[in-house]
Amino acid sequence: MPIARPRTRKIATTTTTKASKSVKPAKTLKSTPKKSGATRVKKTEKKATDKAKPNPKKEVKKPKPKVLREHAPGIRVCDDVPVFECCPVKGPMVSVLADDVGSSAYSVMLQYDDTHNHHKYYAMQALRLPDAKFGCLFWWGRTGYPGRKALVKSYDKKNIIKTFCTKFHSKSGLDWADRNLGAVHGKYRIVTADQFGKSPSPEEKMESQEEQQATHAKSRLPEELKSFLELITDRKMFAAGIKQIEEHYDNSEEMPIGKLTPGQLEKGYECLRKIEAEMAKELPCKLSLQEASDCFYEHIPHNFGDQGPPVIDNSDLIKDKALLLNTLAEVQIALRRMEEAEATEANGMTNHIDALYKAEKLKLEVVQPDSEEYKVIDQYLNMNHSPAHEFDMSMVTLLKVKNPKEAPYYKDLGNKMLLWHGSRLPAVFGVLAHELQVARPETPNDQKASGFMFGRGLYFADASSESAVYCHIPHSGDGVLMLAEVSLGNPLEKAGPDFNARDLPEGKDSVIGKGRKAPECEEFDDEEGYKIMVDDVRVPIGPLKKVPGRKGKLQLNEYTVYHPNQARIRYFVRVHFDRSTK
Repeated sequence: MPIARPRTRKIATTTTTKASKSVKPAKTLKSTPKKSGATRVKKTEKKATDKAKPNPKKEVKKPKPKVLREHAPGIRVCDDVPVFECCPVKGPMVSVLADDVGSSAYSVMLQYDDTHNHHKYYAMQALRLPDAKFGCLFWWGRTGYPGRKALVKSYDKKNIIKTFCTKFHSKSGLDWADRNLGAVHGKYRIVTADQFGKSPSPEEKMESQEEQQATHAKSRLPEELKSFLELITDRKMFAAGIKQIEEHYDNSEEMPIGKLTPGQLEKGYECLRKIEAEMAKELPCKLSLQEASDCFYEHIPHNFGDQGPPVIDNSDLIKDKALLLNTLAEVQIALRRMEEAEATEANGMTNHIDALYKAEKLKLEVVQPDSEEYKVIDQYLNMNHSPAHEFDMSMVTLLKVKNPKEAPYYKDLGNKMLLWHGSRLPAVFGVLAHELQVARPETPNDQKASGFMFGRGLYFADASSESAVYCHIPHSGDGVLMLAEVSLGNPLEKAGPDFNARDLPEGKDSVIGKGRKAPECEEFDDEEGYKIMVDDVRVPIGPLKKVPGRKGKLQLNEYTVYHPNQARIRYFVRVHFDRSTK
């Protein structure tokens, strides 16, 4: 017996030390006090009550939905990436798989274009399916067509991921882990646009805007100003404007307008510069032009249907593609500014147009039709219309610009004139937001290709219809002309085009291309017959007449400055174009 007691103590000691591992003894020891003590019952009731309470607390502290979540142990899905609509399996249980690190989703859109009439897309997603299954969805076809689809199913997630990565490598020539290193020539490239819903297209934004219209507060802006802002921020107009520049631009569901990344646009400019450099050679290499053209079409999606895209091998095509890129860049700026402004709306308390107007720190005043100022501009619009331009114009709204942010940048060199400037509607908001800018430095340098008669600069006219041509209103409708105060200083006069005129001699500040016709100003304030407005700004109002002795190549006067600080917008003129009478 004396020997047994120490053993009993020894066993007891061992049991208590390993209590965490011995489940049954622990339950036996704790079961007796629970039945006998009233205090224990109260504590149990309290615990039950505590268990019921956390629900409201969780609702208050509920975190925002994460992009990546754990669908089941070891399975991550990405809620922000929608499943392709072509997927035959529908329902809330279908989700896009994410990698184990949680950094990205197994979802990609690939595209292949070249000048040999190959325009294809290939999309793939690794999916979590119902009934503990996984799948790899493939969707492929010719650009602009619905294409075909296939869904490979398996109970093994690793097998599906392997299938996804293998197919990606065969199409792109890259490992999935190296997908951001760049495209492999002759292979599919990744469409880097945010096609998964984080950056909706203008059409999607337009629909969303219409859905939310009922919740918008009433605008406090004058109706004329509100209508003008709606005109230049209309998302349908952006899409139509791009299509007008390049009818083959691919505005399909796979690559809607507005979803191109800055990197893609920069790559497009880079391709055009390569083409320009090759074209400058005495004997351009056809293969190099073809490869650079293929690269351009890879990054800037086009849809030529059953016909192959043309090789970009002449100045006209370079000019057209540069204009397309410039306009796409302007649209990106406009959309970004609009998104920032619309984000300030709170529960419909601020109208989105008012928010946009306030965000840009603009000050536009509606000029009344009965004012002297309105009458002068209206006269300038109508009298300075060239008969060679077969359309009529009438002023709808005149807005005077009083923008404090432009004042520090303006450089007064004297010899100031109020001159016309025209631009496509998609670019007007950009002008409103950041003033006139000289053509982007990425634009090809070849002056014939860029279309700049006197080199890269800001162009103005004293003939209203000459600038109106650049509004590119194909049918009857509204466009916007701008009137800028241009500080010409001491100009260099030219009788014809000079693509190197930008290199001004010392003492010269601008270029005036002298046309065979000019405004005949006879009844106004100064010795040349010009109307003098505020701040000594001259307005050359008068019918366009032939100038004796002028035999240059220019039909009408052209005014060019090479620094943005030599011009500032004074008026935005909403004009109605009517082509039915011509």
